[in-house]
Amino acid sequence: MDQYRTNMVPNTLLLMLFEYLEAKGIDAATFLKRPRPDLTTEELIGVPILEWAEMLYASAALLKDENFGLSLGSFAKPKHTGIMSYLTFSSENLGQALLEFNKYQRLLYDVTPMTIRAHGPHIELVWNGHMWRPGQIVDECSLATLIQTCRNICGESMCPTKVCFIYEKPEDTSPYEEYFGCPVHFSCSETVIQTDLETLSKPISSSNKLMLKSLEAIADKMIIELPSAPKTATEMRKIIVKKLRIQNLSIEQVAAEIGVSERTLQRHLKELNSSFKNEVGEIRHNMAKKCLLETNLDESEISQMIGINDPNKFIDKFERKEGMTPHRYRLQNQK
Repeated sequence: MDQYRTNMVPNTLLLMLFEYLEAKGIDAATFLKRPRPDLTTEELIGVPILEWAEMLYASAALLKDENFGLSLGSFAKPKHTGIMSYLTFSSENLGQALLEFNKYQRLLYDVTPMTIRAHGPHIELVWNGHMWRPGQIVDECSLATLIQTCRNICGESMCPTKVCFIYEKPEDTSPYEEYFGCPVHFSCSETVIQTDLETLSKPISSSNKLMLKSLEAIADKMIIELPSAPKTATEMRKIIVKKLRIQNLSIEQVAAEIGVSERTLQRHLKELNSSFKNEVGEIRHNMAKKCLLETNLDESEISQMIGINDPNKFIDKFERKEGMTPHRYRLQNQK
């Protein structure tokens, strides 16, 4: 088991646990004995899988919830799966989205690798049961979170055709069948989510695509409206606008995309009496204002789309700069 001690669960899922406990009236920071995760700087930093398992079992005992893994997984929102949800929003259908998940699965669940295989008229997502078993609640939460993410991006109920767990059958299986909406088997040799081709062809929610298109349109408009500046600075600003959803966008990334060294880009910024941090912050703020006035996105969605995963932090930053909340700004300025 020692080989798995370095495997991590991202802070986006830790935030999901925090928010679920808080919704139940529990002081999560005190109970879990750790600070609330800051997703603006630590989205991909996480907690070791063993600590995650301990927190889930402790929370289940506190709430006296025998199906805590299902309860927590069903609570999942796009921000709780971080970059995974937004990578899949650009997919045409659920099948393509699951291929994206398979490609980046370690960002969400760095424990047992998932494989995809065909089984007659079905496709199966499979986790090898002979590898390390992190615990029943951990597996339940992971599968429930994945299904909830699929439901979030499809904008409708998505039910697999079969689910298999490697753990012993509980006395009451009805909560599993009710949540997954299909037969659920236990004491299996591997963990499986099986679905049919019709389900995989389900289109990604048009609202999600419209959200991305709205942001892209605003980004294009912002690029046109950028103040005149030397060529390198202009290129930098264009790249920042297009990559705002990357929370930890770095000067190294932008310099490489422009084709100059980091030192060269810093020199250009110094000539403008600016810094990379200031440029990103200013563009994020301007993008937020445009989203507030030109779209119906709520504060949480805008926060996500400009690369700030914590809506409360977005609201605080906006209020400090504008002297009013995003909601008040929208009411006063939207025509």
